Amino acid sequence: MVKGVITMTDRVQHNADGSLDEVVVSACDVHLEHMNDGAWWIGITRDGKTMHLWLVNDKRGRPTVTVTDDEIGIPVTHEG
Repeated sequence: MVKGVITMTDRVQHNADGSLDEVVVSACDVHLEHMNDGAWWIGITRDGKTMHLWLVNDKRGRPTVTVTDDEIGIPVTHEG
């Protein structure tokens, strides 16, 4: 490890209430696209493999995530 460089573990983390907490993916290309007022699409590519995430606000305005096309194999976890 290089001194002063923080490395992070790939993950999609949810809060106990189901809302999105964080998405962490290292060494990749990211395409973020605003689809409409309450939705975003994220395409992640690493080593020729892809992962797609749909970020959509629920009825209370909290972001939720649906993972599709996960060839990368990033763990999706839920707290609580």
